[in-house]
Amino acid sequence: MAAPIMPSGVFSARHRSDVVEQAGELLDATGSASHDAGGESRAIARWVVRGALHLLVWASVAVPTAVELARGWRPYGDDAAIASRAYQVFSSHPPLSGLASAASNQTGHELYGLGPLLFDLLAVPVRLDPARGLLWGAALWCGLVLSVALEAAWRCRGWLAAAIVALAVFDLLWRTPSVFANLAWNASFPVLFLLAAVVSCWAVGTGSRRWWPVLVACASVVAQCHLFLVLPAFLLVVAGLALGLRLGTGRLGWVVAGVGVGVLCWIEPLIQQLADRPGNLVTVATSAGGQQELGVSFALRDLAMAGALHPIWSTRLPSGFFPLAALETAYPAWYGGVLLGVLALVTLVALATGRRALGSFAAATAALSVGLVVSLAIFPDKNILSLGYLVVPFWLVGLALWLVAGWCLAVALEVLWRWWARRRGSTPLEGRARSAAHLGLAAIVAAAVGGAGALGLVAGADPPAAGWSPRAVTELAQAGAAIERMVPPGPVTVRVLGGGFYATTWLTEALAYRLEVAGWRPGTTGPAATYTGLVVRPGARRVLVRLSRAGPPSVRLVPVGRR
Repeated sequence: MAAPIMPSGVFSARHRSDVVEQAGELLDATGSASHDAGGESRAIARWVVRGALHLLVWASVAVPTAVELARGWRPYGDDAAIASRAYQVFSSHPPLSGLASAASNQTGHELYGLGPLLFDLLAVPVRLDPARGLLWGAALWCGLVLSVALEAAWRCRGWLAAAIVALAVFDLLWRTPSVFANLAWNASFPVLFLLAAVVSCWAVGTGSRRWWPVLVACASVVAQCHLFLVLPAFLLVVAGLALGLRLGTGRLGWVVAGVGVGVLCWIEPLIQQLADRPGNLVTVATSAGGQQELGVSFALRDLAMAGALHPIWSTRLPSGFFPLAALETAYPAWYGGVLLGVLALVTLVALATGRRALGSFAAATAALSVGLVVSLAIFPDKNILSLGYLVVPFWLVGLALWLVAGWCLAVALEVLWRWWARRRGSTPLEGRARSAAHLGLAAIVAAAVGGAGALGLVAGADPPAAGWSPRAVTELAQAGAAIERMVPPGPVTVRVLGGGFYATTWLTEALAYRLEVAGWRPGTTGPAATYTGLVVRPGARRVLVRLSRAGPPSVRLVPVGRR
């Protein structure tokens, strides 16, 4: 029997429907597979770039540290004092304040850094390796905080922001290699934590408010390492809090977490403040009166130097006092004031117009700039020689100012392009044009990071010896071995003569630390005792070390009863 004949129109419609449905399913499956493959490729590429940036910034701290260790680095001078304090963290009398400060001069008070976080962080490496742990321990912490900065930047603006952070690190290494040659020093260690604090403040402002506790931790390290950096660290914390609260006051768990981190970071200084009268915190806060200060004009000139058209980040830190003074006073104070005004304007306009990322970064830059300007304005004139190393944070300010300027220029060009495109009736930067723009930007940033990284690592491969010399280490070994042969383990007092103030003080600190970790109970007097905390003990054997230009230092035991 013949099959029933269906109407041709009905048959064709159903047939077309089945074909379209099957083709759609096939296309969806193919497109989904293609999309998944493309997504996986992009994810792998992102992880590769992310890992490469972390590896590069770790290299920036590892290379100079490895070079210094290979040359025979040992704790000497301030490094020995920091090592002594770190070694004492796991003792019955741990330090509750920071390193002694040169700001004490002519004040009638002994001033110390606000807290012992530097010693706390380096305590384990120093115990594990007393001879070298201070330096490689500092490098580990600095590498870690740079990775934190990279992650915060990646959270804000992806690979581009992270690459710019890496670029900043390489530029610092290239132009200020002495910082990376001695990361354990209390003037060098906080510089990279300050960079991480700026980026964390930016991350909070862009909506990642969980970065505020990280900001509090990084800023606390900065503030406790050196008195000069207390104000910029504090203002960054306040700016981050204000930017976070501006986003809304819903859940405040991030605020509670940040306060908790702050309490942990500052519990030791608070204990010292309550235990001693007057405590260090009050002494520092009330000791500045009556001193001759550098003043606002000088401070604004330094800010002008940082934001000059000739980029400070392309200038190597001058090694002499007079070249540095010439650089710091080369620009007028009014230009520094204009920079502060422009930063404030950019912050307000960007936040008001919904450009939260730009406004937050400008706010963080403004907090850093104002903090450094005020710190420099109230800086004691008598300590002006210290600016040879305290000026380094202005390199960070210079980088941040140029980034704000470049970002504003990019925004202006985008606005003009969109206006021009609307007049022509076209859609700006769509499709291939946008892809080409992104590809070009990626190439430029990759070339910049690669070039700065190469230059930085070349500088890091041959850094200047910071705080020590091979001859100093040799003298330390000779004098230390002689004392250990001459005096049995127990209380011993060390005094060094025959050199200038710094030579004798630095060797005294180094000898005291060596004897301390070897099982003796050393003590000394004067600045060395203030920095190390190793004072003379009752009944201590007295050893006199005399430096010689022609040969090894002479060591003799002072008979009991003689001075």
